[in-house]
Amino acid sequence: MLAFKPGYGPEDAEVAVPPIGFIVQDFVLHGYPPPPPPPPAYAILTGLVHSGPVDPIGGALVELIRGDLYFSTESNDEGFYRFDELPIGEYVFEVSAEGYEAIRGELRLLPGHNIRNFFLPPEPPLFGFIEGTVFWGESEESVPGALVELWVPGAPGDMHKIRETETNQHGRFGFPEVPPGWGVIKAFKEDAGGDIEYFLEPGDAIEVTVRIFPGHEWNGKIIGRTRIVDPENPDRYINIPCVEVVLFYGPPDEGNPPMRVTHSNENGIYVFEGLPPTEDEMQYVLVAHKFMEGMMWEGVEDTPLGEDQVVELHITLHPQGPPPEFGSVHGVVWRMIEDGEEHVPGALVLLFHGEPGGNNPPVREGHSNEDGWYGFPELPPSGDMPYVVVAKKDYGEVQWEGAKPFHLGPGEEMEVHVQIFPPGPPPGRSTIGGRIFRQNPENPAGPPLCVPGATVELYRGDPDENEPIRTAESNEQGLYHFFDLPPSGDVPYVVVAHKWIQEVYYYGLEDTYLGDNEFKELHVWIWPNEY
Repeated sequence: MLAFKPGYGPEDAEVAVPPIGFIVQDFVLHGYPPPPPPPPAYAILTGLVHSGPVDPIGGALVELIRGDLYFSTESNDEGFYRFDELPIGEYVFEVSAEGYEAIRGELRLLPGHNIRNFFLPPEPPLFGFIEGTVFWGESEESVPGALVELWVPGAPGDMHKIRETETNQHGRFGFPEVPPGWGVIKAFKEDAGGDIEYFLEPGDAIEVTVRIFPGHEWNGKIIGRTRIVDPENPDRYINIPCVEVVLFYGPPDEGNPPMRVTHSNENGIYVFEGLPPTEDEMQYVLVAHKFMEGMMWEGVEDTPLGEDQVVELHITLHPQGPPPEFGSVHGVVWRMIEDGEEHVPGALVLLFHGEPGGNNPPVREGHSNEDGWYGFPELPPSGDMPYVVVAKKDYGEVQWEGAKPFHLGPGEEMEVHVQIFPPGPPPGRSTIGGRIFRQNPENPAGPPLCVPGATVELYRGDPDENEPIRTAESNEQGLYHFFDLPPSGDVPYVVVAHKWIQEVYYYGLEDTYLGDNEFKELHVWIWPNEY
């Protein structure tokens, strides 16, 4: 016996009919899951405001502007923000927080749940400016050619020299871009020296006077040769002239600019004279480098220096490998019009390394010229992650936009033309969408449950061998969508969904092939991990 009805799964049964009498055979038909409703006519936007992978920013102001419409909210202590029931379409966003640089950009909200994270770089310190005059003793006679040093606090109880200069013919000196706070300025000439403390407010400019008195003279010296190992006799060295030698007090890094720079002479000899002694465990660090035979050679040495000590320090250079072989990309921004096609001048052209998004700002920015051409020279190879060129231009109140990914090899010159489209999915782009379901544990034979808030990942090919190309989150009705996808070709798309529900990890996946300009409805069931 077979029982069936449209919209229900069929059920069958084998029955034995007795010679006399009758039997009762019941059938329970289970309905198929109803088709998903159309996407809501509004958008939800959520995301994280952060300054690093583990640095959420609480209290950040997130603003959305669309014509005359304005929406704003603040991130919570964990850095998360949320907008509900926003009109779909194009927006300008502005995100700001105290102590961080504000960002501004554009985003497009689609029906349903949208996710956009925002990265705010920390504000650089507000530097100030120090200038002044060096005088002899208590007189008003200025000191030209005096060595002037800028010292700031380092480790607790220590001072760290970050800059030095010389006074001009009028005894004047200046230090631009000085970090705010307390410090000391020291001045020396011949056997005289002196110092003065200062305090600099952020962004302020101050005038200081340093008076020097006899009794201070620095006679420390570092001298040596710049050399390479003789390739024909490893026990000997070849002296190298015209090598740039940079002197640091302490480890070289962004917060420790060099004190002095010199070059080795024709015999490879370099000299740094008039050096003060090092303090505690600090050392002078010398970095030497020169471009030879198609590659950069570099050497590093360090040494302490005592009072009036002369240190002989030879620096051996070693090849560091060739510099990256840069490539370039250029092309035309164009669009289709009623009479054919046209080049687009004045389009905003952005270059991304990887898929554009809130956590991946553009690496280059420019505009197409009057003939619609753009170009980005001196690009390093793309590696495993492609470059993406994005072009945009407003026509009236409508923004046309297009994107084109490409891979760039070492030294390769690419011609990549970008077509821009009006709002809406461009021709030849496809969509995968559906619901995330799970079995109702209280009624396993009943209708399934929709799963909101599940993490949904899109892969090309085996998920165990590839990284996800897109990530989304199912909305309140369990819906997810991946828009603007190219055809799958011979490698299928795989949609993976997972979520922790009451301390149980649910997981599931489905795969599909996707044609050109096709919408594929793909529901994904997730099951407890013991399944």
